[in-house]
Amino acid sequence: MAGKTRSNIAASILLNGDVLEDVYNASANDYEGSAQRENEKYLDSIEGRIARLQNRLQELAFTSFAADDIKPIISFLTDAVELATTLVDKIGLLPALIGSIGGAVLQYSGLGLFGKNGGIGFSGIIPALKQNKFFRQFGELKLNDV
Repeated sequence: MAGKTRSNIAASILLNGDVLEDVYNASANDYEGSAQRENEKYLDSIEGRIARLQNRLQELAFTSFAADDIKPIISFLTDAVELATTLVDKIGLLPALIGSIGGAVLQYSGLGLFGKNGGIGFSGIIPALKQNKFFRQFGELKLNDV
């Protein structure tokens, strides 16, 4: 009747008909609102919250920007997140976190890629480091000192 792989299931159903009838009655009478309860559980989960965030970001993008204006920004952000995910997957979270914090510190100090308030930017890092007292000490070290 059920075959070799499902014979235990068929035997259980045939031997426990009262349980099957209870399950059938419960599902037939208690179906109202079950989908809504399941949806509420989903929306309260991390996946549900991320889905809501994505939905709100899409709404914001569509109402705020023209499609041709936002496409390059979305592509850049997608590539940046993909790169970050790859880095974390390959080298772990800690080095990526340290690198990000280091980049933020450099940017805040004016030595970052974009400079601070029109600051020196990436091309001025070496001259700025040479002027810094802490880094000048390393430049004055001789091979015997190490």
